[in-house]
Amino acid sequence: MLVTSNSGTTLSDVVNEHQMGVVIVPEDETLLADTIVEITAKDMLRVNARAYAEQYLNKENILKKIMADLG
Repeated sequence: MLVTSNSGTTLSDVVNEHQMGVVIVPEDETLLADTIVEITAKDMLRVNARAYAEQYLNKENILKKIMADLG
């Protein structure tokens, strides 16, 4: 996953913390192009994004957490 985001934003922090992809600063077309070439030349497949989604965004997991917090 390639994300353009300013450092210190929630998006940047989540992607970096969970190692889901590469974060670059927005509006830098040269950096964007170079990064696309770099990550496609290397095998930088990030399966962590799916694991994050399953853990934190899955409605069943969210409901279980809410119920556990209430009980």
